[in-house]
Amino acid sequence: MREAIEAMTAYLITKNITKEKAVIIRDLAKQCDSMPSVDKKYASQFYDKHMELHRFLIKCTNNSILLKEFDRLNIRQILFQSAKVNWSKRIENWEHWHRDLVEEILSGDPQRAQEAMHQHIQHGLRYDLENFE
Repeated sequence: MREAIEAMTAYLITKNITKEKAVIIRDLAKQCDSMPSVDKKYASQFYDKHMELHRFLIKCTNNSILLKEFDRLNIRQILFQSAKVNWSKRIENWEHWHRDLVEEILSGDPQRAQEAMHQHIQHGLRYDLENFE
């Protein structure tokens, strides 16, 4: 469900993002990528910034249903657990992981935007599922 919400978010952003909001999105992504990822003491701070980025992306769609469903799914808990397991070590381009994602979303190409979001969500899901094994 999260993947559907965020892929639709990526699609909608390609259709109606303002330059002002794009600047904010890029800044939030940079803040996420700048957080230390090897020390679990930063997990809470990373989670807060990560949540802020994903919620802002959804808010940029002006679609209250997507935001309501994102919150209803308790995505906050999932994202916090992802931050805690420190899966960033398994990403080759962690220093640009979120910036690369938002550049694809801001490209104006709906297919590129959705594919980038699918990959982003699938990566996190893979490591979240490992926690339940």
